Amino acid sequence: MTKDDLNRLVSHPEQTTSFVDELRRLSETCPWFHTAHQLLLHGLKTSGQHTFDEQLTRSAWCVCNRSVLYRYLHGNPAAVSPADKTADELIDSFLQTGPAKIIPAESHFQVHTSEQLKVNPSTATETLALIFARQGETDRAIEIYEQLILKNPEKHIYFAQQIQSLKTSKK
Repeated sequence: MTKDDLNRLVSHPEQTTSFVDELRRLSETCPWFHTAHQLLLHGLKTSGQHTFDEQLTRSAWCVCNRSVLYRYLHGNPAAVSPADKTADELIDSFLQTGPAKIIPAESHFQVHTSEQLKVNPSTATETLALIFARQGETDRAIEIYEQLILKNPEKHIYFAQQIQSLKTSKK
């Protein structure tokens, strides 16, 4: 089955009865290709084949949206047929008009600057110190490492080395 055959079947689903075998192979080879499943089910239903119910059970797991499949099989194919514009036309119109700008709403929340935030000694962690160090907030990272020395005296040598390396990289 060629790309042109698929495009023709999407545009004219009444022709799917002639392509049932090819659509079955395509849906088995590419189970994630929900359009093949929809077209196969349409062909089976239109031709009145007894395997429709069995295939419906299999294909229902593979389609993206079962409600769209239901509408498609019950006489509303406009829900799944492509829009009047091709993909290239849609892209061109998007590029011409440009994306819509999102204007943020006014915030009523007070934003704290880094100077206003004080680190609670109980929340001081090595990870927080590393984050501050990577953000260039070496003074705050050093402050946290000093709190960690008091909190974990058994690791004081390690924390002192971290403080020393931050002080040397700061210069």
